[in-house]
Amino acid sequence: MSTRIVADTLIPGRGEPVDGGTVVIEFGQISYAGPTADAPAATDGEDLHQVSTVMPGLWDCHAHFVGLPMTNLEAMGSADIVAAAARAVDDAAACLAAGVTSVREVGGIGIRLAQAINEGRVAGPNIFGAGRILSTTGGHGDIHSRFEYAGGATDGGAVDGGARKRRRRRPAGRLIVALYIDDWVYTGSSTELTDWFESELHDRYGNCKPQDCDFILGANVHRGGD
Repeated sequence: MSTRIVADTLIPGRGEPVDGGTVVIEFGQISYAGPTADAPAATDGEDLHQVSTVMPGLWDCHAHFVGLPMTNLEAMGSADIVAAAARAVDDAAACLAAGVTSVREVGGIGIRLAQAINEGRVAGPNIFGAGRILSTTGGHGDIHSRFEYAGGATDGGAVDGGARKRRRRRPAGRLIVALYIDDWVYTGSSTELTDWFESELHDRYGNCKPQDCDFILGANVHRGGD
């Protein structure tokens, strides 16, 4: 399978632009890029495109496929993930149409979107994950329900004896803490999350040993097995 792009102007990426240029692509690889006069002869069944300008695809090294209708960081925590994914599909197609063929995703759902792009189901650029980001606790990267798709967020760490140490990543899920005078109760959507909270309390406040709660304000409390 061969594709030939004949352009009024070829921008090769290296060197000066070429007036009257041709790019030949064979089996997904560029086999020729240069003046049309020196291009190899066309083959039978070749896919021909005539354009004004042809140039290498662009890189976007800092992008967020978050699927929000407007820039609003606070909305990330409550945005519907299905609606966000649908919007991100359209954003990926617009990105490719603008000439951006490779994107470095630095926080969003782009890594999940890349699977559909690689399968050929939706149009979009090549998407590469930047990995985990470094963020302070409560900072803009501490939105785990969203950034886990980009590899997760890692906060900067707690101070222990004057030395900074890397803190354990907060598991995804909901954590609820209720305070009443000198008592407090906490629960979460998983034991992994509540175990993380207990370890945070221990790291911050020393010898902290929470006990199972049986009653609070006259209400019986039942702790699930999971």
